[in-house]
Parts: sequence; structure tokens; C-alpha cells
Amino acid sequence: MIASRLQPLPLLSFIFAITSAALIEHERVEEYERRGHTWPPRAEDYTPNTQGWRSISERRFKQVAYADSSPGEKYQGYLLATHSGLTMKNFTEYGWAVTRAPQAIIDKLKKRLHHGLAEENSKRREKAIACVETTDKYRPFFFDDYTMNDEILHEMLPLHEAWAGVELVPNNSYGLRLVHVILLFN
Repeated sequence: MIASRLQPLPLLSFIFAITSAALIEHERVEEYERRGHTWPPRAEDYTPNTQGWRSISERRFKQVAYADSSPGEKYQGYLLATHSGLTMKNFTEYGWAVTRAPQAIIDKLKKRLHHGLAEENSKRREKAIACVETTDKYRPFFFDDYTMNDEILHEMLPLHEAWAGVELVPNNSYGLRLVHVILLFN
């Protein structure tokens, strides 16, 4: 039998190595403080450092604090709120708010949308996505147009590079999605 030939010590050593790789809580706190972070966050710690973003982020921290969650879920909530509120660069004053694309791109997308809606063969229902709760009847339409996707990806590059502050390499653009208003996002 294979099981009778297994040596328990190497297996236990392997499990111990995996579980001991995580930071112990007091080590995590020491590292957090070593990097100059404080809790609760100071007003100047928010990224971007605007009243609007601070208000949104502080609201998220309060939601996590009052959530009826397990310790692990609460930890994940704080982790995500800290990342989005304090360390991740945001696109606008209020985080990932809407910003206007150049008019030429808007016109190209509108033309593609109207063409896609008029031609039954050019639209498809998007496959099920875990964060979008809807019935098949209201599942978003998705319009594939790889040439247009690539054009827009390159046309938007200067806007994205200005936001990022670094030169970017265009990677991928999925297409045009038409979402029905009655969808629930979780």
C-alpha cells in the first residue's frame, strides 16, 4: 500500500512551512507602522487626498466596523477598504467615477451600438458572471468587434498614460457591453 510507505515528517514539515509563511499579527502591525501607516488613517493618507474621497473611504471603514461578519470576513473588508482608500491610485476625485472619453470615441461606440442592435447576428448574450444577478432574458448583450476594440484601446492610451503617470503597453479591450438597468450587482 502506498499510504503505509509515506513518511509523516516531510509532510508535516511541508504543512508547517506553508502555515508559518504568513505574518504573525504583531509582526504585521510592526511592519505597518514601520512603513509610516497609522490607524485610524490620517486625513493626508487618503489617495487621492480630497474631501470627497475621504468621505467615501471613511464610510466604507464604518460599514466594515458595523458589519455583522466573521473575523475573517471583517479582515477582508478592512483589507479591501484600506487598499482602495489609502494605497490604490484613483482615476478621479471620487475614485472610479465616470470621466468623459474623447467625442470621437463616443461617436464610434454609439455607431457600433446602433449597428449591433439593428443586426441580430452581431450581438450575443453575455455568459453568466458571478457578480451580475439576472435572468437570461436580461443578461447583457455583448458586441464583439476586435478591430474597433484595438483602435479604441490605442486611442485611449494617452488618457490612460496621463492617469497612470507612466508609459503603458496596450493589452486588451473586450468589447461593447449593453447592460439592462434592472441588473443587480453584488
